[in-house]
Amino acid sequence: MLILGNKYDFKHIRNEVTKHLSRLYPNTLGGFDVVDDTGHDVDLFESHWSVTDFRLLKACYTASSIVLLPILYYACSDFEVEWIYDRVDDVGGLQASCLRTLLS
Repeated sequence: MLILGNKYDFKHIRNEVTKHLSRLYPNTLGGFDVVDDTGHDVDLFESHWSVTDFRLLKACYTASSIVLLPILYYACSDFEVEWIYDRVDDVGGLQASCLRTLLS
């Protein structure tokens, strides 16, 4: 929805999706820790959170949703490099600049 809202310039859809995702991925460390401690053990969008983190990073990067990128980079960076590469493969890859930022 985020990518389609961006592609077709449906600002209201993009804003609603961003608002919803911001509840799941708060942009403060304290807010993220609360969600991480209480919600990251469950599946989201029919996938485990760790896979969803990478899918959302890819979608937000593609849609230039800069408000969500910092917390998604943070969520995806909490793993060993080899594991990150495996998740990136699972989601069909990331753009080179996105992956470079994630690994920096």
